[in-house]
Amino acid sequence: MHESVCPHKHTRLIAEDKDARYLECLDCGKIIEAGELKDAPGFDESLSDA
Repeated sequence: MHESVCPHKHTRLIAEDKDARYLECLDCGKIIEAGELKDAPGFDESLSDA
């Protein structure tokens, strides 16, 4: 069976603490630490909007 790699473009925040943020991918359902997405193509997070 061949699995497609999900780009995790549609996510929602499900948990956050002082060290990490956890997101759920709305497309595949995987739980991801936000730090894992920083290296993924197409993920652009900036503190300038905070």
